[in-house]
Amino acid sequence: MGPSPRPFYLLARATTRAASELAVVYDLPVSPIAVLAVPELLFQSRIEAALRGRGLDVRVPASQAACLDALASGATLAVIDLQAQGLDARAIIGPAKRAGARVLAFGRHTDAVALRAAREAGADLVVARSQLAEELPTLLDELFRAPEAGPASAQPAREAAP
Repeated sequence: MGPSPRPFYLLARATTRAASELAVVYDLPVSPIAVLAVPELLFQSRIEAALRGRGLDVRVPASQAACLDALASGATLAVIDLQAQGLDARAIIGPAKRAGARVLAFGRHTDAVALRAAREAGADLVVARSQLAEELPTLLDELFRAPEAGPASAQPAREAAP
């Protein structure tokens, strides 16, 4: 008799793309992947806890290139801070959408240009940072609504003056 698949399941949940691919070969469950492009640690940990609580395997890339690699590994969700230094949100949103991931983008309510650009780039949900902080569980529910319900399009809590 061969080894039980249970230990491999734990390995597949804890490791990278290669383990996920092996889990598919062995027909083992693997958590969906969320890519979290949020450099601020306090906010990052709060979002990460909410995503892990929903059963997602959260990846926190250190650079834009690493973010794009994580998206290419089969991510189902990308959460993007529009004010993150060194990240071009539009360059992440496009590939995320092409890969089939849902995108939640957030930024300062005073930065109407960045919020609008994220909407135009195809983000499923674009909200003000304050709205994300107050309504994170509700926003995640909206993002994971049945696909036939159509894409979500929450507006920022307050629009900035032009």
